[in-house]
Amino acid sequence: MPDNVRGMDTNENNTQGRASYSEEERRELVQEFLSSDLTQAAFCREWNLNSKTLAGWLRIERMRLFLDPVGRRAEA
Repeated sequence: MPDNVRGMDTNENNTQGRASYSEEERRELVQEFLSSDLTQAAFCREWNLNSKTLAGWLRIERMRLFLDPVGRRAEA
């Protein structure tokens, strides 16, 4: 597990009782999942994530790559 992901507190809750993740944390967890040999279910159990949460993050990442496959940032 990468050092930058290792220290992440995935059980930190916001006022609604839900875990709260920054965009950076979400991307790090997606990259950690993609580089693992785990199924989505196994990864979610290990990281205490809801499987629908991870599926949504993966969908967002696929859409981001589809819209900008070169990795350029949109210019304002």
